[in-house]
Amino acid sequence: MNGRQPAVAAPVGAQATARRYYVVAHDIAPVGYDMLEAAINVACQYGDDTDIVDTLAIPYHPMVRRIENGGPTYLEYGAWERASTARMAPPKEPSSRYFNPK
Repeated sequence: MNGRQPAVAAPVGAQATARRYYVVAHDIAPVGYDMLEAAINVACQYGDDTDIVDTLAIPYHPMVRRIENGGPTYLEYGAWERASTARMAPPKEPSSRYFNPK
């Protein structure tokens, strides 16, 4: 991380700032980062099955990366241009964090 602390979500009482990348892991609240490298480094520290969500991914490009075997791999969740036109097909093996058919 080049000796700099990555930007994280605002502390309680401060104005919240939206971030581009969010690290989603078991047992922690999602944490936002502005730089992909910082998000990947933090996600790798949490280990396998930790996800990195790109909130500004280009349409029809995967927007979620999952840490598997120590490195990020894309999942089949694609970004969309507008929420009103979003149509996502269920993945082959649904993740309980993103897809719950009930």
